[in-house]
Amino acid sequence: MYGAKEVVRNSLKLVEAAFDGELDEIIEWIDKGFSIDSVDARKHSALSEAACQGHIETVRYLVEQGSNPNLLNDVGRSALWRASFGGHHEVVEFLLNSGADPTYRDKVSMDCPIDVAKTDEVKDLLVSFELFLRCTSLYLIVCLCYRQHGM
Repeated sequence: MYGAKEVVRNSLKLVEAAFDGELDEIIEWIDKGFSIDSVDARKHSALSEAACQGHIETVRYLVEQGSNPNLLNDVGRSALWRASFGGHHEVVEFLLNSGADPTYRDKVSMDCPIDVAKTDEVKDLLVSFELFLRCTSLYLIVCLCYRQHGM
């Protein structure tokens, strides 16, 4: 149909189930056609709620099913920001490896995930990941320069 707008079915119950780590309930809501990226009134996504509670199996499931790891809530906090704040190392590592952006800053404090990391282990993980990204970016720039100059 021309110009038809896709209807996204949002479920607060799905978001609440993610907060509680109730994977079976999440699957039921998704099977009923509700969006995997459902949000609550503060725009906390199901993934963000699972991440802030450290529910790694729920986080894995949601990401593997296509949940966007870079959705931001009403104050600009991502699932990665909230997992870092909670000190959930395994969740932080999984989100980083799934494409979560560690540079997003919230709108309140202007902090990014490394600034709010609850534990040294999480902070070290974020530091090493950011260094890896910088080195990779620098390598790509050098390669492009060599290519442009026929080297």
